[in-house]
Amino acid sequence: LADDPSGSLVSTMTRQDLCVDELDGALPFDVSRHQQARSEIAQTMLRRMEEDANEYAASVNTAAIESLACLSPNSATVIATGVKGDDGAARLQLIQTATTALEKVKSKLKSVRAQDQRYIDLATPAVLEMGSVVSLPQEDAVVDDEVSAPERYRYVLRRESGQEPQLTFEFVVGSLLSSQAVKDLQLVNPYLPEESIGHMLDIVVAAILSANRVGQINRCLDDLEALVSLLREAKELRGASTDVSLLAALNQKSQSLASQLRSKRHYIQEEDNSYDPRFLVFEYVGESQIMLRKTQVEMVRKFVSGGSVVKQMIMGAGKTTVIAPLLALMLGDGNSLVM
Repeated sequence: LADDPSGSLVSTMTRQDLCVDELDGALPFDVSRHQQARSEIAQTMLRRMEEDANEYAASVNTAAIESLACLSPNSATVIATGVKGDDGAARLQLIQTATTALEKVKSKLKSVRAQDQRYIDLATPAVLEMGSVVSLPQEDAVVDDEVSAPERYRYVLRRESGQEPQLTFEFVVGSLLSSQAVKDLQLVNPYLPEESIGHMLDIVVAAILSANRVGQINRCLDDLEALVSLLREAKELRGASTDVSLLAALNQKSQSLASQLRSKRHYIQEEDNSYDPRFLVFEYVGESQIMLRKTQVEMVRKFVSGGSVVKQMIMGAGKTTVIAPLLALMLGDGNSLVM
């Protein structure tokens, strides 16, 4: 979503902007004088815990918090707090403003998704048609590759009768992972010129990028629909107290949607738009076209760069579903596979 269909919907704030107290980097306990904490190993562990706590607090206190401008934490607090009597006009106006803004974003996202889907629908048959072309010279015509016309006709007839393989879109996608893509594709169609192969791969890359963005847009629309539903729920709120669960849900979905709208492809170099196609294909082949996170890309690159490396990630960060299979893909060399 590099074109930012969200417009000015996403805003960035700090904890200071939100009037939220900074996190204290000190450990909430002190066991340094305990008898079991006197060994060198225990002291080293305590120092590491203190350093980790300080580092985490510093990262959180300085981090920018992305949320929807129409649903900032302050606005969400007002929306999730009922008002007695007829004094809720300002609150209802906030709900209406947020709903209108979200509906505009929904319309833009659906428009982008429709454009991407149209491109995918056209690209797939176009690639297959380009990959199946065989130049069939007429009788006595001169050909460039010293292959006679009967040989070409024979190949086409064998392919049409099922005795030669047909090129599939999946095979072309897989060729992006190969260091000899031209040779691989010409094994299927030996009369496919290199120039056509270059055009085919360009179209396939654009189609994959479009498909991945469709998946990202679907995730944005899911969060957006959830937010609209929460705003309808807030509209029916009665009483003068704050609905804590509603407030938490509004803030969580607001920040989630803002993050989804601002997501980038972190494996593409901004200087020259170069990228490793293995990252691109890995995003595409998943069940719902995932978007690789920055930490995941950085960790994989660290492992692939060589040397002995040990890393840790929290539960749910993608160790099993992303890092491990992606490393197996990138470290496999045709002779050995890293498991």
